[in-house]
Amino acid sequence: MEEPEFHSLLGRWGFNSSLINPHNPWSNPNLGISKEVISFLEDYLQKFPSSQNMLLSGAPRKTHYILSNLFYRLFLADKLHHKISLIDIPTLIVDQFHRGSELDQREQIDDISTQIHSSDIVVFQEIALNNWTPNQQTRIYALINKRYQLQKPTIFTSSKTIDETADALIEPTYYRIEENCTYIDLTV
Repeated sequence: MEEPEFHSLLGRWGFNSSLINPHNPWSNPNLGISKEVISFLEDYLQKFPSSQNMLLSGAPRKTHYILSNLFYRLFLADKLHHKISLIDIPTLIVDQFHRGSELDQREQIDDISTQIHSSDIVVFQEIALNNWTPNQQTRIYALINKRYQLQKPTIFTSSKTIDETADALIEPTYYRIEENCTYIDLTV
């Protein structure tokens, strides 16, 4: 894939390629990304595709900037061989799983499962946006657990604090994330 194609992909994923800083990707002074976070991201890039996972929490604008630059750097390092899957949990749970027949819903789940299995990296966006019903919580857990079992890189995002994220998820889901993720508080 050529670089213009990659920028086009970023746009389709909802990322703004103008956020990419090819010379110093973590240096947006308006965002104030801490040295600790920068150090973690550089280590993450070096070790990719280890099963090192992260939860980016509390600042959607910083999260958007970090993911845009992270994906770009992985692309430049030729570490993305298959694909990146962005799974917007609110859209998936609220919209997709409530439409159509039971057969349609099963097909949607199979499609998401295929994405989870075949992607170099999966981003579960806004995992704690709503207080989910027990059925919705079970579906979220099943998706996260499948990726966990594959031991492939996963990124979780939440616009809430870590405590609010923990409160919004059932214990098995939160503990599955907590035991295998580095928590990055972007509010500081």
